[in-house]
Order: sequence, then C-alpha cells, then structure tokens
Amino acid sequence: MSLWDKAKKALDGAAASVDREAKQLAKHGEIGQLEDEIHRQYAEIGKRARELYGQRELLDPEVGVLVKRIQELEQQIQKLREELQALRSSGDDPPQG
Repeated sequence: MSLWDKAKKALDGAAASVDREAKQLAKHGEIGQLEDEIHRQYAEIGKRARELYGQRELLDPEVGVLVKRIQELEQQIQKLREELQALRSSGDDPPQG
C-alpha cells in the first residue's frame, strides 16, 4: 500500500468518525429537547392539579402537601421582591454628607 493510499484510508476513517460524532451530538440534542418538553408538560400537569385542588375537584392529600409547599415558596418570593423593592427605593434618596 502506497503512502497516498494509507493517507486516504486514514482520512476516510477520520471523516467517518467525525460524521458519527456529529450524528451522536444531534441525537443528544434531540433527546434533550424531548426531555425539556416532558418537563414543561409536567409543569402543566402540576398547574392543572393545583387549579383542581383549589376548586376542591382534586382531593388527593399528597397534592395538598405539594400545593402548600408551592404557596410557601410563593410567599418567600413575594417577601424577597418586597425587600428588593425597598432596597431599590432606598437607593433613590440622594446621599447625605
């Protein structure tokens, strides 16, 4: 086998390897997109379960625990937003000195 043939064979192998890697990356990307969509759908299920629980149409005690935890988290977020607004407002005053 000539040097040229060896180089061509090596390049062909490298090209095939790069192509295989690119296909694998594309598949990983597709899997990631589908997993993201699953997470969005779970979020929608959760929102709907909360609505139904609030309307007393879903009375599962485990859902109640989850809804209560979400409400606690929302209260914490609201408190932090209020603290942030207070900090912003206090920055509006001109410095004394």
